[in-house]
Amino acid sequence: MSGFAFLRALRPRVRLCAAPHAAAAAAALAGVSFCAAPPSRDPNFDSRFVPQAIAPSPPAAAPAAPATAVGASSRGEISTHVISKLGKESVDGAAVRVSFHSDLHASVHSAGWVLVGERHLSANGGVDDLVPVGALQRGLYLLEFDFGGVDAAARQLFRKTGDGKYVSLNPTGFFLAPQCAVTVKVEDANSLNHLVLSVGDKELTVRPGVRAH
Repeated sequence: MSGFAFLRALRPRVRLCAAPHAAAAAAALAGVSFCAAPPSRDPNFDSRFVPQAIAPSPPAAAPAAPATAVGASSRGEISTHVISKLGKESVDGAAVRVSFHSDLHASVHSAGWVLVGERHLSANGGVDDLVPVGALQRGLYLLEFDFGGVDAAARQLFRKTGDGKYVSLNPTGFFLAPQCAVTVKVEDANSLNHLVLSVGDKELTVRPGVRAH
């Protein structure tokens, strides 16, 4: 065998293969005959060199819709009912001032409180619209009750002694300051918040309740 023939016998046989859908285009550009991917029984076939289809990138996620303005369409409200053990007259017409702060962690000493309204208790001690429907926002509401009438009524309580004398039970009046504040936390602007206060000469309790609509 001549040296040239011997070299041809040693030269590896390389078959250029492409995926069937790309064969025609590749042949037209390079002038080379392509074949489909050979069967697995061909010892010269290596699937690593067969072009693979690239999956298209997933579409970008749509941007999040802007949040609805706070309180713009809220269905929540704040109402109250004050029950006085010293009589309805002690709280009839009492003022209730309402202030708002958007920070849920604010204190009564924090800057940023805004006075949003003032209401007066009815003859039965109630206010249905401290914060009316549609105006409630997420944040804190400071409710300041004027219990001046409670203070005055507390001073009118006396105890009769054995010798017929009367001694004042509360010479200094209501045990708290006449202006008493309660802070309400609102995390859901659609929540219904009804505060029931029970007040006496030596008592003030606050609990959630349900307003009779």
